[in-house]
Amino acid sequence: MARPKTHSERMIILERIIGLVKEQGRITTNDVVAIFGVHRTTAEKYLRIALASLEAKPIGAFHIADQQVDGTTDYIKDGEWPIDNGVIEVYAAPPARDNKQTDELVMWVKRLAHSLRNARPNSKLHDAAMDYLSRKGLISVEDVLR
Repeated sequence: MARPKTHSERMIILERIIGLVKEQGRITTNDVVAIFGVHRTTAEKYLRIALASLEAKPIGAFHIADQQVDGTTDYIKDGEWPIDNGVIEVYAAPPARDNKQTDELVMWVKRLAHSLRNARPNSKLHDAAMDYLSRKGLISVEDVLR
């Protein structure tokens, strides 16, 4: 039986599913099962979340003028708004993010993995790379020990 996915792994899978839907226009449950190696019910759950994120529409907005807003939220109090003038849209589900930065990071990690596979056995490249990725929070201690 496969180990449960961490929160970070689930978020990465969701972002990749959203990216695939944006690129290809659609993705099926069978695609998610094949690509990510998850159970069918898990794949369906990921697809529901991804679809909700892709279809997210604002359910309201805060109109701000000179840092003055009528009312507060649980997250931001008067005078703490991130903009002086404008509109902050409020969503029931977070909208899908642009995955350009994530895609670029994945590309660099793949290039690093390729380089590590081709490194000489006595090279310090592997340890240095794993130490760097661990310090930056890009991989966990468990990943380093694999």
